[in-house]
Amino acid sequence: MFGAAIAATGGAMGDLLLLNVLIAEIPSAHLGKALSLRLTSLYAGYSLGLLAAEPIFAITPPMIVIASCAALMICAGAVGLLLFGRQNNQDNQ
Repeated sequence: MFGAAIAATGGAMGDLLLLNVLIAEIPSAHLGKALSLRLTSLYAGYSLGLLAAEPIFAITPPMIVIASCAALMICAGAVGLLLFGRQNNQDNQ
C-alpha cells in the first residue's frame, strides 16, 4: 500500500515534466511524432505485460510476483534518482 501511494504521486506530475522536456528539446515539426511514439511504446508495454501475466501467475504464487515487481520498481527508481543526481551534479560544475 505504501508503494502504491508513492507510485500514485508520479502520474500527472510525471506527465507534465515529460511534456515540458519534450517541448523544450524536440522541434515543433517532430513533436507530434515523438508523442505518438511515446504512446505507442507505452501501450505496447502494457500489452506485453498483460500477455506475460497469465503464464507468470500460473507458475509463481501471487505474493512473490507482486513483491518481485515492487522490488524491480524500487530498483528502477533508485537508478533513476542516482542518474538524475549525477546529471544534476555535472550541471552545477
